[in-house]
This record gives sequence, structure tokens and C-alpha cells, in this order.
Amino acid sequence: MAMNLIQSESIVDLVNRRIEKIAYRIRFIEGIYYQISNKILKERLFSEFENLKINFREIKNIILILENSSKEHIGISKLLVEKYYRFEKEIFKYNSLFPA
Repeated sequence: MAMNLIQSESIVDLVNRRIEKIAYRIRFIEGIYYQISNKILKERLFSEFENLKINFREIKNIILILENSSKEHIGISKLLVEKYYRFEKEIFKYNSLFPA
């Protein structure tokens, strides 16, 4: 039982760090995109931004599995779900960040 708890906490920690890294990188791209005049770099940033959004959406499945497997009403996995939804609102608030 203790080993399962440690493994669960490790998974939660890894997912938490992944959310943090993706959110940090998306914020960075959003902040710098309009300051750059190089068209090739803008295309790379746009591509990275789209890939980060895809990766972020993929995390949702992992989070839902963790949430459903948790027996606690309030726990680390529940906090992770809340964090995910908070970042999701922030990241997808401006769906048309980049002009076509």
C-alpha cells in the first residue's frame, strides 16, 4: 500500500511539473511573440505554441485517471485537477492569439 502511494505521488509530481513547464513556455511565447519581427522565428513559435497546447490537452486524460483512482475527497490529485483547469482557462482564454 505504501509503495502505491509513493508511486501515485511520483506520478502526480511528474504531471504537476509537466503542467508547470508547458504553462511557463506558453506564457513566454505569448509575451514575446509580438516583439519579434523575424517571420521564421514567429512561425517556429507558432508551431511550438500549437504543440504545447496539444501536449497540455493530452495531460487531461492522465489527470482524470488519477482523479478517478483516488479515494480521497481532497488530496494531491484533486489539487492537480484544479490546477489543470485553472491553467486551461488561462491558456485557452485567447484562442486566436496568433493571427492567421
